[in-house]
Amino acid sequence: MAKIIPYICLSCKSALREEADKLVCVRCGKYWDINDSVPCFIKDAPYWGELPRDEMRAILRNAQEGYWRDALEMIPVEKREEIIIGSSDETRGWWRYLLPGLDAGKVLDIGAGLGAITFSLASAGYEVVAVDSVMERAMFIETRRRQDNIRNIQTACASALELPFPSSSFDIVIMNGVLEWLGLSDTSISPYQVQKNVLHDIFRLLKPDGILYLAIENRMSALYFLGFKDPHSGLRFITLMPRKIANFYSLLMKDAEYRTYIYSRFGYQKMLKEAGFKDMRFFLPLPSYRNFKAIVPAGNRKVARYCITHIWNLKRLPLLKKILPFFKLLPVGLLLDYFAPDYSIIARK
Repeated sequence: MAKIIPYICLSCKSALREEADKLVCVRCGKYWDINDSVPCFIKDAPYWGELPRDEMRAILRNAQEGYWRDALEMIPVEKREEIIIGSSDETRGWWRYLLPGLDAGKVLDIGAGLGAITFSLASAGYEVVAVDSVMERAMFIETRRRQDNIRNIQTACASALELPFPSSSFDIVIMNGVLEWLGLSDTSISPYQVQKNVLHDIFRLLKPDGILYLAIENRMSALYFLGFKDPHSGLRFITLMPRKIANFYSLLMKDAEYRTYIYSRFGYQKMLKEAGFKDMRFFLPLPSYRNFKAIVPAGNRKVARYCITHIWNLKRLPLLKKILPFFKLLPVGLLLDYFAPDYSIIARK
C-alpha cells in the first residue's frame, strides 16, 4: 500500500500500525479494515453514484479481473461517456495552472470519485491522496493505480467529516463538487455548520501557505433565475429562497429537508474567512466546473465577454442564445462575476 501521508486514529489522533488486513491504533487499539489495499475509515460505508451499486460492483470486478479501461466500455451507453470523463479526462485537473508557482507537492483530493482529477495531478508530478466515502470508487482508483503502476497515489475510503491525517500534511486540498453535499452526511446540525466544520478541518490539514481549491455552483446563478433546476435538489428556484422557506418547499415537494446548501460569491467569502482562509481568488469556469473549456479570472470582464460569446455551449441554453445579440449592450463581465453558474475558488491558508 503506497504511503504518501501516514494515517492517524480518528479517536485519539495517534499513529496507526498496519497488521495484516487492518490498521490498528498504537494507543487506544481501535482498528480499521483494509480491503484490497484500501483502508476504510467508515463503518458501513454508504453508496451513491451514477450507477446502481450492483452495476458499479460488476464494473469493479471486471476491472480487477481484466483491465480498468476495458471495464468502462461495458457500461451502458447512456452513462458511458459521463463515467469515462469522470474517471479518465485529465483536463478536469488543468485548473492546476492557476496555482501560484506550486507545481509540485502533496495533494488531498476529497471526494475523488473515479479519479479523473487525482490521476491528472499525479501525471503532472504531484503526490496525491485520493479519498472517497464510497468504497467501490476508492477501490476502482486503487485498481487503476496498481494496473498502471502509478506510485504517487494513495487511496482511502473516508468521510470528509473525519479525515484520518495529521495536521499540516498537505500543500493543496481539493473539493470539486463536494462541499454542497456535506449537509446530508450529518443531519444533527445545520448544513452550514457541517460545511464550516469541514473547512476548519481542511485548514488544519494544510501546511502554512497551503491552498484549498474549491469548485462549486453559485447560489445566485442566472440559470436559476431563468427556471433551471437546482442539480442537487431537483427543484426550481430553491437556491434563491431564504433557507427556511427553501426547507419548507423541499419538504412539500420531496418530503425531505433541504440540506444541499450552495452560496453566493459573498457567502463563500464569508464562510472561507470564518474558517481562517485568506487571499481568496474567484474564477469563472465556463461552461461549468465539471467540463470547463476556459477558466476566467473574476473581474476580467473583457476576457469574460469573449468566453461567453465564443466558448460557452449555448445549445443547451436556447433563451440565452436568442438574447446573444444584446450581450454587447450588457455589462457581461460584471454580471458573470456575481451571476455565473459556477465558481472555482483558490483560497490560501
